[in-house]
Amino acid sequence: GGGGDVSLLLVSDGDWDLRSMMPKQCALSDVELPKYMHRWADIRTLFVDYTACTHPPSLLKMCHTLSLETPGRAHSGLDDSLNIARLALVLLQDYDTVLRTTSSIKG
Repeated sequence: GGGGDVSLLLVSDGDWDLRSMMPKQCALSDVELPKYMHRWADIRTLFVDYTACTHPPSLLKMCHTLSLETPGRAHSGLDDSLNIARLALVLLQDYDTVLRTTSSIKG
């Protein structure tokens, strides 16, 4: 199909990268921040909302809490992205998590 009716929601570990760094990098690069990057789901917020955890833990602690292995290196962009995706899948499949916007950039 043409892909015209596709929903997209980025998933992050915390808000800092998408709220602070991405807009700054786009400005430095003289590139407009894409509209799809104006909202996202913070995996920490979803984790607290759908598990018994009461405080947002680190990515490593969230994975360990759900008995997920954490291959790769912490704070490596690709490795963290893969672990966030694996964590999101477990939350969706096993915890009936609703993937929703938890944070956004106004404007």
